[in-house]
Amino acid sequence: VFEVFVDIAKASPEMLEKLAESGHLDKLLQETNQGDVLVRLNALELLTELASKSHGLDYLEKKGILAKLSSVTINVAKDPLGSLLGPGLLKFFGSMGQTSPQRLLVDYPQVLGFIFECVQDGDSASQAVAVETIGVIGSSVQGKRALQSHGDKMKQYLKTLSQNIQGGRSELRVRSLDALANILHIEDDSCEDIIRLTEQWYNAFGEAPTRLLLGVCKQPFPDLRCSALGVVCEVAHSPSGSGRAGQPPRLPGVPARSLHRVRQGRQGGQVCHCGCARAVSVPTSGVSTSEDWQRIRTAHKEGPVLHRG
Repeated sequence: VFEVFVDIAKASPEMLEKLAESGHLDKLLQETNQGDVLVRLNALELLTELASKSHGLDYLEKKGILAKLSSVTINVAKDPLGSLLGPGLLKFFGSMGQTSPQRLLVDYPQVLGFIFECVQDGDSASQAVAVETIGVIGSSVQGKRALQSHGDKMKQYLKTLSQNIQGGRSELRVRSLDALANILHIEDDSCEDIIRLTEQWYNAFGEAPTRLLLGVCKQPFPDLRCSALGVVCEVAHSPSGSGRAGQPPRLPGVPARSLHRVRQGRQGGQVCHCGCARAVSVPTSGVSTSEDWQRIRTAHKEGPVLHRG
């Protein structure tokens, strides 16, 4: 029942107000005080959905839920149920950071600091979610600007992503690649400061980020390769990265690798290869040869599924 209420509340501020007047949302908020950890986790998941809308976030702040969850998050290590609640709390504030990153930075800086700490020192579940959470926050222009103020922590975060991708658990490697793709994603290519910032972050990722990414693209694991290609697509699609796509040594071999499509038991990798071809299918002056670009355009038109041997 609560799921339906939250879906309705997300629709508009007016619908949320009507539900609040009915008292149904108050019952959901009370679930966060239950002793049953499963009940609390379910309530937290629904509040995370509500926090994905700015009017939902305003409502939760008005009801004191943001301050309450902030306190619980900061003191989660002292809670006997902390290891179970931690990932859910991280997801909640990740949703908040995506909706209103400046509010998270200004009003709840300790929470953002805690998320960075979990990337380095959290248990396996919390670390994976924390890695993902920073990526979600950094997917928007406002989020990138909020994270920019944490310069040293962001540099350490990027180094940790590099370490995870090279030698972490399979799931953590995929999540780290997806987080990096979010960090490098540029919503508005007219924001020159954001373009410069993502360039700095890409360079801070490691001494040879290009070599690392292309190495992962060649590994025989579809999920891992697909996520790596997602990062390559973001780099190739960026205003400064379109030059990287065909000019060594910055992203050498991307056009060729975007065309290297082989038959697989599943189509996921082929879709990603096609997406990479799409990202670099618009030529940039001085990049690659006309023959290369013709091959890329052909790959783009053919789509993700091969019909020939």
